Amino acid sequence: IEPAADPAHFKRNVDAVVAFGAPMVVVISNRGDPRTSTATAVRAGLTVVGTELAGGGGVSVEALAVVRRGLRNLLAHFGVLPPGKDGPPSITRPDIYEITPDAYVLATETGVFEPLHLNGVEVHAGEPAGRIHFLANPGRAPETLYYRADGIVYVRRQPGQVRPGNVCMVVATPYRGQLP
Repeated sequence: IEPAADPAHFKRNVDAVVAFGAPMVVVISNRGDPRTSTATAVRAGLTVVGTELAGGGGVSVEALAVVRRGLRNLLAHFGVLPPGKDGPPSITRPDIYEITPDAYVLATETGVFEPLHLNGVEVHAGEPAGRIHFLANPGRAPETLYYRADGIVYVRRQPGQVRPGNVCMVVATPYRGQLP
């Protein structure tokens, strides 16, 4: 869900995302970056649904099923199509998370990142998130990176090669804000 300063606009975004019907939803402002397509849509006053399905540069049967059902649900939500048999059984809210400033596990060195958890796994601040291995110096002990937030793993870096500042993991925490 892309936040909007206007409560009515934010509600339209929330309602559209709920209608889409994904099992997990994240409120994310992309660290305040105004250049994203969803941020641009909000500035233009448009209702927006942004998705990131499966990730890792791949396509999965499961993600395609979510997309196909979600698009039909949205078209029905906006009155373009009649509600279909694949529509949401009821308008209930999915699990809603947010990305906080502490959510990001960033690379500290150049090397190959080895994640220690799969997406969706519950993790805690202070717990090891992964290790950076050094191909140019295989005798060097790996650098361990740690989570700074409690929540579930939302993003795992693909590909493994990292440089300082690259995002390696992102933790989503239960949303604490007010939803319309």
